[in-house]
Amino acid sequence: MSKIALVIGYGSIGKKHAKILKSLKEVDEVVVLTSQQKIPYRKISSLNEIKRLNPFYITIASPTDKHYKQLKFLEENFSKKKILVEKPLFEKIYNLKIKKNKVYIGYNLRFNPLIIFIKKILKKINVIFVSVYCGYYLPHWRKNIPYTESYSASRIKGGGVILDLSHEIDYITHIFGKIKIINFIKKKLAT
Repeated sequence: MSKIALVIGYGSIGKKHAKILKSLKEVDEVVVLTSQQKIPYRKISSLNEIKRLNPFYITIASPTDKHYKQLKFLEENFSKKKILVEKPLFEKIYNLKIKKNKVYIGYNLRFNPLIIFIKKILKKINVIFVSVYCGYYLPHWRKNIPYTESYSASRIKGGGVILDLSHEIDYITHIFGKIKIINFIKKKLAT
């Protein structure tokens, strides 16, 4: 039986996932669910088409506002699948119980050697306060489109700085455990 890996979404991160999956010897074929026309993989156009594929591994790399519907569909129709959802999981809080599949969220900074080192060192120290700064200049993120039209600038599609930069919240909780956020500043700076 063919081992199919499915990528849902073919934006910048979906393309990276498809390329990596294609290079793995455990994967016989990469299939992509997308509305894009010309892609170098077999393409499907709807969630219902996934049923006949029966992939062993699935990556959800679509805009965040589509994650809930897609993950709910997978949970209702499959079992014993490994599903990686790109961060953030959802654009708002949903009550979705995952019981039949294994779901992982793509927070990869916790595997950075520096983060691993810091976590190891800080286990020996009683930390009582942490201050984290994270800043980005959106026009540098995606050069092919105006940043104001990008997913990262759109809170409507589940982007926006708080959700898109949630890697930092993840690695802080990974290092320190449960945290209490007492203040944050969300501000657009003109250039």
